[in-house]
Amino acid sequence: MPPFKRIVAVNRPHHITNRGNRRQTIFFSDEDRKVYLGLLGWHADKYGLKFWAYCLMHNHIHLIAVPENPESMSLTIRETHRKYSSYINILMNWKGTLWQRRFYSFPLEDAHLYRALRYVENNPVRAGIVKKAEEYRWSSAPAHVFGRRDGLLSPNGLGIKRNNWSAYLREQEEEAEIKDIRARSLTGRPLGGDEFIAELEQSLDLELRHKKPGRKKSDANGKP
Repeated sequence: MPPFKRIVAVNRPHHITNRGNRRQTIFFSDEDRKVYLGLLGWHADKYGLKFWAYCLMHNHIHLIAVPENPESMSLTIRETHRKYSSYINILMNWKGTLWQRRFYSFPLEDAHLYRALRYVENNPVRAGIVKKAEEYRWSSAPAHVFGRRDGLLSPNGLGIKRNNWSAYLREQEEEAEIKDIRARSLTGRPLGGDEFIAELEQSLDLELRHKKPGRKKSDANGKP
């Protein structure tokens, strides 16, 4: 769980992820995935959350989303996961928690957006499920590569060109890049440069950068 209050940057893209409790399966059939996407889209429209990318794996989800207000993200994901949990519990005759804790999220600077999109859409490739991201049905990759209509995705002006995007997805992802995205997911800290972080600190009145270790400066009387 993030060590401080969730960081929400209105009208900025965020990477969102959550997995099943104890890494358990959360999607047992294509029908389950359809139900989840339907709930997600309905609540996103209600609370003001736009989706630019997504991927549904068997025991976790990844989203790239843009909140229209500070509560858009939490309300959409919370209500979607609450209702989907009820659906699965009834379907499987279960009781208890389906999801692991609350969801993880962090804001993205535009300069890092495309790498985050690639990370999300390449999940099935890294897992060995498909050879090409666009072959996986339950992600935004087919829409971005083939121009297929996807009811969850918002017209966003990303400037993705089909041929170029397919080639970009096939480029080798740097291990450091993958580790950085995963680390940010756990801490909730924004992914971006110094100017981006400083802008968020000012607008949100939060301290988001790690302090350098060392003793505090003392005043003239030797008091810290």
